Amino acid sequence: APDAARANSPNGSQYLMRRCSRISGEICGLGQGSIKQAEGALLLLLVNLICINLSGVLTFLFTGVRPGKWWEAERAKRAVGAAVVIWVVLISILIFIIMVR
Repeated sequence: APDAARANSPNGSQYLMRRCSRISGEICGLGQGSIKQAEGALLLLLVNLICINLSGVLTFLFTGVRPGKWWEAERAKRAVGAAVVIWVVLISILIFIIMVR
């Protein structure tokens, strides 16, 4: 609790910066010049975005959500197929980048 009180004080940001620099920048990321951590955070963000989109597309596909008009069905089927392929390719590329990293 003393750390929280110091952080919320008028000079709290200075306290946090000193404390952050004492922890050798491991938590501070790009602001302390830790490019490797910033890359890891970016990869995590991209993996999350891709997985959320892929899971949404697959949920619609497996639950049978269809367009309201019959003439849009073929276009929607092609769009879902393309979306699944694109998201799977993108997640595969990111997995490769993570493994090589």
